[in-house]
Amino acid sequence: MGLSTELAERLNTLREEFVKACAVEKPSGEDVEKAQKMHVDLSAMELEYKNLRALDDAAAATQTAIEVGAKASNMIPFANGNGRTNGHSVAIQSRPPSEALSVFDQFIESDAYKSIRKQGHFQGVTYSVEVPGTIKAAGDPIMSSQFGPRTTDPTLAPHYSAMANVYDLCRIVPVSATSSVRFYQATMPLANNAAFIAEGALKPEVQPRWAPVDAPIETVAEWTAVTLQALDDVPQLRSVLYDDLRRLLLLKIDEKILAGSGTPPEIRGILATAGIQTQAFTTDALTTLANAVGKVINTGAGYPTGIVMNPADWQTVRTITVAGIWPFGSPSESGVMRIWGIPVVPSVNQAAGFAIVGDFNYATIFERWGVTFIVGLKNDDLIKNLQTIVCEARLALAIRRPSAFVNADIVTP
Repeated sequence: MGLSTELAERLNTLREEFVKACAVEKPSGEDVEKAQKMHVDLSAMELEYKNLRALDDAAAATQTAIEVGAKASNMIPFANGNGRTNGHSVAIQSRPPSEALSVFDQFIESDAYKSIRKQGHFQGVTYSVEVPGTIKAAGDPIMSSQFGPRTTDPTLAPHYSAMANVYDLCRIVPVSATSSVRFYQATMPLANNAAFIAEGALKPEVQPRWAPVDAPIETVAEWTAVTLQALDDVPQLRSVLYDDLRRLLLLKIDEKILAGSGTPPEIRGILATAGIQTQAFTTDALTTLANAVGKVINTGAGYPTGIVMNPADWQTVRTITVAGIWPFGSPSESGVMRIWGIPVVPSVNQAAGFAIVGDFNYATIFERWGVTFIVGLKNDDLIKNLQTIVCEARLALAIRRPSAFVNADIVTP
């Protein structure tokens, strides 16, 4: 049993609790705070799991090296990257050249793939392929020489990257094999013909209607190359690389949730969705945002769950003073990141001078693959001791009620 097995079970339980917390139809402030705390705990536990998993991987790699020395056979290891299922490997015996399968065919025919396939999705799965053939040429790889001849500090900090905050506002729904998702937008507003009627009088009819919208499943991806020596000399390198790649991928998803063009292969973001509302600048930023909140409630029939702002704009609001009083907390306090009782979500992907006020219960991310890592080793890389690590996700974005989102101009006088 690996070091990460027990933690994987706890991590899976916490993930399920977090998904349930995020699925509350009309969350209270207490529900939101609880979900935020669970998200912080989940992030910390995921990092701990990655570190333990890296140790398990190192031990497995050592065992594999011993076995490879004893017998020559091609292996396709298939391991779960987040503890959802038990990791396992499938041995594929070498075939004569005339019967050789492609990398894709060997993977598809493996029992490991079929096992995960039965789950209906690839949420958070990590798998690796180690077979002859060309996958892609490695670029400028990460090498142990970058870290010098000795390491006095065994820890390795991830690179700086902004937080992906908008992703966590949306609902996440895993989907099975599909190239697109059809969802339905309720026609708004719905005429309320309900009426008090006299005895024997005709009852009025109400006609709910929905418009179908197709959202294609799109792929977002990135990769890096690293030498086996670097992975061996710096034990934490693999987990740090996974953390770096995951953060960057989610940050790019954040960007397109807000402003994706909808032109393939980009998802269609909030700002490119027909039917969202706008709010012109009125008096000051706070008054403008109050008017935007009103539009979400009055016209969009929603309740705002987040105000997405550029960090610079939030800092401007945070430092507002009225008659010498700091409404959002004195400089000695962290302050409350809320405007009109609604959580403020800083995002570097949000255009400065504007804020998106919305009920993000009506923004659904349909995930075919969650954040997935693929580790490839081809012939040319094998003799160079190189590994290629790919990080990717497949998803579609559905804005189920466009009028529940308002793009507010909070700066223009």
